[in-house]
Amino acid sequence: MSSSGSPIWRSSSLRDARLPSGLAIALGLALGPTVAIGLARFAYALLLPSMRADLHWSFATAGAMNTANALGYLAGALLAAGVARRYGTRRVFIASLGVVVLSLLATGGTGNTVGLVALRAVAGASGAITFITGAGIVAAAVSTMSPHRAATLLGIYFAGGAGVGIIASGLAIPYLLAITSIADGWRWGWVLLAGLGAVAFVIVAPVAMASTEPLVPPVADRHWPGPAPQLVARLLWPFRGRLYRLHDLHRCFSKR
Repeated sequence: MSSSGSPIWRSSSLRDARLPSGLAIALGLALGPTVAIGLARFAYALLLPSMRADLHWSFATAGAMNTANALGYLAGALLAAGVARRYGTRRVFIASLGVVVLSLLATGGTGNTVGLVALRAVAGASGAITFITGAGIVAAAVSTMSPHRAATLLGIYFAGGAGVGIIASGLAIPYLLAITSIADGWRWGWVLLAGLGAVAFVIVAPVAMASTEPLVPPVADRHWPGPAPQLVARLLWPFRGRLYRLHDLHRCFSKR
């Protein structure tokens, strides 16, 4: 019996009943990849021709924008686990999604090349953190389900979310560019993406906060080099044959 006179099992069941279902979490949090992947990454290709024409970019400059986004995504993927461990997975998921939306809005507000490169990098980093932390929340929600149902809900998050963003931007952006001028079309395109992202944020945030906080295992060793040698070994493993041949050549020349 609890201090209020209610059985402990009853209070626990009532608390669990207030948690959203696994399907609700997967569907709700899938809007995170919708914004972070579908809108912030893939929609850039739809706006690129208009941006090149208005801003007089070379192909190298246009490619640099995409490179900055990819490098930002890589950095965000490497930092996601540590940031989530420090500040909490749900909070980091919501905060990073908010940063993605703000970066989309800011991209439509400037024509400065350096500023756009920085914004593409920020969108990539925050998008990666959103995607990874959201996956952790969904995985925690489906951890007690059957393997088949868990795989289905994880598939909804990973594939469904980004797919919805790609479809939405693919339908909306070409129509918007067709009814606007070259100088204003790409700017309004980013504003539209930010608006869609803001709607998704309003839906996602309550679902994320109502979900169970994933258990993050402690870091066994925070000192360098940690797992670096193992990582290097895995990266070099496909080239082991060439490395062996180089080693043999080195031994032959050293004997001379």
